[in-house]
Amino acid sequence: MARDFTGLGGMGVLALITTASVCYLLMMRKRHAALFLLVAVLGGLLLSILLKESFDRSRPDLVSHLSHVFTASFPSGHSMMSALTYLTLGTLLARMHKDRHLRAFFFTAAILIALLVGISRVYLGVHWPSDVLAGWAFGALWAALCWRLAMWFQQRGAVEPGVSP
Repeated sequence: MARDFTGLGGMGVLALITTASVCYLLMMRKRHAALFLLVAVLGGLLLSILLKESFDRSRPDLVSHLSHVFTASFPSGHSMMSALTYLTLGTLLARMHKDRHLRAFFFTAAILIALLVGISRVYLGVHWPSDVLAGWAFGALWAALCWRLAMWFQQRGAVEPGVSP
């Protein structure tokens, strides 16, 4: 199961989910929301790459890795990218619905998936816990900053309005 959970934070799965979500938003005629999602995820990917290269921390070697790894350890890219992608998607979906139970579901699902991805990285022996914590923190911070920027644009009429609670 840990490999399956890790896969939810892999580049292939995140690219597929992001592409499908952007296409959905475009079909719903929410061009600005689609652009926001794409910029948030691609910007977060660039930030993740820059952080990994600047810290260049080696991976744990306490146990043999149960997953193939090719990049530096800090911060966890899987944890960071899953946090920023799923939190951004959860927030976007929540803004499209009035029902508070649906909104809570989207937020809870996003957080749960990000947590499972991060925990699986430590379980598989490819990250130190601090790598995962930093990945979650950077991912959540990036998602929050992007969302705050989107709200700023929305207040100025440059982004489609969400649904009021």
